[in-house]
Amino acid sequence: MTYKSALMGAPIASHLDPQIRAREGIKTRQIKISISTQTQIANLSDMILVEQMNNALEGGQKIYRVLRNSRLNKLMVETTTDEAATWLKNEGNLKNFLTRIEIQGDLKPRLHNIIASFVPTTFNLDNERHLSEFFETNKIDNDSIVQMCWVKPIERRRKDQVSAHLIITTNKAEIANELILKSVFFCNYRVTIEKCKRDPLRCLKCQKFASHMVHECTEHNKCGTCRGAHMTNGCAEQNKKWCVSCNSNNHSSWDRDCPTLTRKIEEFDQRNLENSLPFFPTAEPWT
Repeated sequence: MTYKSALMGAPIASHLDPQIRAREGIKTRQIKISISTQTQIANLSDMILVEQMNNALEGGQKIYRVLRNSRLNKLMVETTTDEAATWLKNEGNLKNFLTRIEIQGDLKPRLHNIIASFVPTTFNLDNERHLSEFFETNKIDNDSIVQMCWVKPIERRRKDQVSAHLIITTNKAEIANELILKSVFFCNYRVTIEKCKRDPLRCLKCQKFASHMVHECTEHNKCGTCRGAHMTNGCAEQNKKWCVSCNSNNHSSWDRDCPTLTRKIEEFDQRNLENSLPFFPTAEPWT
């Protein structure tokens, strides 16, 4: 893939709200890489690493910044232009680029989560015939679906439960939008699809709405059901409720009807306008 073809193929989403377009522009210029082995870059500062990456790039393009997650062996590279990102996301170009900076890794595609509501519980994710029928009936390319998983674990279903919600993860926004638009069939039942909205971050250790996750939390364990000093999945007090955020015994911390959650979602949507869109933003004007 030449740099010229990357330039010609760069998406332009001129129909989007300026704030959304700016956010999507940043995401477009970001390339996520899964590093297969720890290399010498672990000992390099971000400034030196960016300098080495810029020396390895072709066409005079530049890397703006890098973010590293050593715990998960992941690297995020942000370029200065959409065209440079498009060029770098090409498998051959990325392989040559990583070879020049002596990193073994692979492109980690940007994923898009959608939710299928009221899927028949007769649909079995471990049944090859069910999966084959799903892809064939809905004319979906197997490679475009990264994974499918039930929202609630099967063991927590009621004995008489006949439907459940299923999260589908795709590696293309266009595929996700197409499924949202047309709905899909599971075991001969038509099922509606919606985009998974991002929720405000809630730590599953301290149960607070905060900017950290479990592995970063410095507080003691608090159960999301009863507020006890244990993890939520180990709670034996299922009839006892307490919400840490509301300081109330009317509901549990994980309750979707929690007033604090409702308020936090409204605040989150105001800061992240794309969260309220029914589709994932693309160059298509209807998104």
